[in-house]
Amino acid sequence: MIYEKIGEILNEIKLLGYVLDIGTVLHDVEDEQKEQYLRYHTEKPAIAYGIMKLPSRATIRVMKNLRMCDDCHVAVKLVSKVMKRVIIELGTTLLGMVHSHPVSRSNHKCASPVTHSITNVLKEQAMLV
Repeated sequence: MIYEKIGEILNEIKLLGYVLDIGTVLHDVEDEQKEQYLRYHTEKPAIAYGIMKLPSRATIRVMKNLRMCDDCHVAVKLVSKVMKRVIIELGTTLLGMVHSHPVSRSNHKCASPVTHSITNVLKEQAMLV
């Protein structure tokens, strides 16, 4: 079920020009295998699960103990835009990245895609309450 959702999400972001960046895969394998590795990188199943299980207005938070690869970073930004969801990615540092989709100012959220430090995220969430 999650793998089907990942496929749906990837098809939608490909319409925006997303292409898997196989250059980020360091394994010595064929390009097709590199694409498979990237297609199911840890962030993508986590985000797909969040989209499936969380309410449509809920923020998706992805936490991991490693740095997010460039391909996943680009994918997360596009998923946020396509799915109209706020996605916060937190890694090994205290700073996180927020990807918010463009919405109207009447929703009191960002009007354009932005990346903030975790401090700014907390300030924004406080203003939404």
